[in-house]
Amino acid sequence: MATKKHSKLKSYLASNYVEFAEDQTSMRLNSLYSDFSKSHAVNPYAFEANVEFWRAIVLDCNQQGYLRTPKYATAINKHTIAEDFRRPLKGKPLALDCEHMEKKGDLMTIDKFIQTYTFKATWAEWFYHRLSPSRYWHSSGEDHIYVIMPTIELIAKHIISEHFEIPMKRTTDHLFTLSAFKHKYAHHFVNEIDLTEDDIMLILRYLHIHYGIAVGENVKGYGTTYQ
Repeated sequence: MATKKHSKLKSYLASNYVEFAEDQTSMRLNSLYSDFSKSHAVNPYAFEANVEFWRAIVLDCNQQGYLRTPKYATAINKHTIAEDFRRPLKGKPLALDCEHMEKKGDLMTIDKFIQTYTFKATWAEWFYHRLSPSRYWHSSGEDHIYVIMPTIELIAKHIISEHFEIPMKRTTDHLFTLSAFKHKYAHHFVNEIDLTEDDIMLILRYLHIHYGIAVGENVKGYGTTYQ
């Protein structure tokens, strides 16, 4: 699984970024894979250029579906992200970390995301009982897993845009069962992103806070589990 994932990521990078071409051994690539954090004081322009380049790469590769964790397509693992970009002869990038992106608001830990994008008490109780205890909608303790906020925002905007592009004939056209919502939006709705159930829950939280989407169970007259 990991080998296949790395192969797809490597192919995407080689096809879309000249720095990652198969035969590329430029000074630019050497700089990107070096410990350029040490250049912050002596060459701040080069430092910022490298930081912004890696930021763009991480965001792009995640939004294309090539950089993720086993549980989340919308998150990365800060402990393994450098390893994802390992190259023969060069190894892994030595100065790639998540601190800069977290400060800019691009990344948010799972726990902070859940605390920030919380449901009202009745909906939170519904999710608590619906999801197995192994799912962490309480404190996860996994502060190394970061939600990629631009990806969450991108998917949410696409969902809202597509939904309201279609003329609604009945009020119930605005209602989805959870399974229908997942079926419509989980698989390659945006690029090659294949969302997990955990991703869907993150997106529903985001939609609830930013777009007023309600989530409930046993909606009278319409069945169960609508959002």
